[in-house]
Amino acid sequence: LNALLKSPVFQSLPVDSFDALIFAGKSKRISAGQKLFSEGENGSSFYVLIQGELQVTQKGRLINTLGSGTPFGEIALLASQGKRTAS
Repeated sequence: LNALLKSPVFQSLPVDSFDALIFAGKSKRISAGQKLFSEGENGSSFYVLIQGELQVTQKGRLINTLGSGTPFGEIALLASQGKRTAS
């Protein structure tokens, strides 16, 4: 819940709506070094990093490191014809 509260995507939501948001979503655990998705794949999910750090690469180069509360994966839903633009 704290990660969602910190996320800029959800900051304008009333606090009492977070229960519904949590139950609507799914939790996914990723091990260190494991890829969640790859650049160029079809994307149909949006994510919020709950704990840890996540490295974002594009064309094999590190372009960002995300921390707790950071939303990601939205570009495939909103633009880029549904394709992931980074790994």
